[in-house]
Amino acid sequence: MFSVNNAHWNKDNYITQIALYKEFESDEAFIELQREVQLIKDNNDFILFLPSAREFADIDLQLEDLVEMADTILEDGK
Repeated sequence: MFSVNNAHWNKDNYITQIALYKEFESDEAFIELQREVQLIKDNNDFILFLPSAREFADIDLQLEDLVEMADTILEDGK
């Protein structure tokens, strides 16, 4: 969804995407996403997601972008 609605990897776009996610899915679904992201962060597994993200969305996602996105999710889009 992000790659369709936003052209740039930055915190403002992550915040926008979080609001859309909550609207389309639910606050409860977002809380579950936060739990999953926290596990990924705790296990330092971000690098494992890069190949799939790059292939799925045909984007040049960098590790730093993914970490910033995760941190924004964990901050509840603030």
